[in-house]
This record gives sequence, structure tokens and C-alpha cells, in this order.
Amino acid sequence: MPTRNTNNSPAQTPYTAAELDERTKYRYLAYAGRYTVSDAGVIDHLPDVSLFPNWEHTVVPRRATIANDRLTLELVEPLVIDGRPRGGRLTWERVEVFEALHEAAGSHRLF
Repeated sequence: MPTRNTNNSPAQTPYTAAELDERTKYRYLAYAGRYTVSDAGVIDHLPDVSLFPNWEHTVVPRRATIANDRLTLELVEPLVIDGRPRGGRLTWERVEVFEALHEAAGSHRLF
């Protein structure tokens, strides 16, 4: 059973400030794996691989909200880094594939 990240931070060894700087210098986060959705609007991500290896095989909870064509994922509780609480939000927006491809190509036919 995966370890639950109750404080939204990696469950195993915490990173030093230098390690966090190295891993976050490109300002992106990447992980892949399965997920489950609760009735309370929380998505538990179950990373098999991650930019942060100590997230692998843990549970990373995110609060999910859907409004119009947008899905927003937010930390359930703030991360504490160097004694300061930090937040995080990721917003996905749905677009129609054909419409987006058509706009990007101008009047050229793509297929």
C-alpha cells in the first residue's frame, strides 16, 4: 500500500534547500501514474515515476474543482518549505481539438 502524504509533501526523506533548487530550477513538476477520485473532490495521485523520486509509490492528494471548461487542482494543505507555507495550483482548460488545430494552422488543412 502506498504511503499517504498527509502534508502534501514527499513522504520519505525531505529534500535540502539545494536539492529543491536543483529539482525546481526549470519551474515544472512531472509525475505519472494512476489516480483515484473521492466524493469529497480530492484526487489521490499514485505516482509510479516522478521528478521527485521520493513521491514514487506514495499518495499525493489534490483538491479538484471543475468550472465551465476548466479543471483546477490545488494542494489540500500548504507545503512547508524552509519554514514557510507554500501553495500550488494547476489549471487545465478543455479546448476542442479540431478548433485548436484549425486556429493554429490558419487556413491550411491539417488532415
